[in-house]
Amino acid sequence: MKRYKTLLFDVDDTLLDFHAAQDQALDQLFTSVDIEPTATVKHAYATYNQGLWEKLERNEITRDELMATRFPTFLRSILAKN
Repeated sequence: MKRYKTLLFDVDDTLLDFHAAQDQALDQLFTSVDIEPTATVKHAYATYNQGLWEKLERNEITRDELMATRFPTFLRSILAKN
């Protein structure tokens, strides 16, 4: 069993800015598949993603299902609208 000497919890984004990192990663993802990363697209993704995590909490889907389908399903839905 691996033992850690130190654990850091960054609950207030003092060390890492999770939201900025996520925003940058989504920009890169959407751009890589020719989707303009507009505020509307990002909001749609955030809503979709939150819904999946809520389904996971209710045991309606597994974590593996969430991870395997989250981006492909969302990206297909956005591309179908264009």
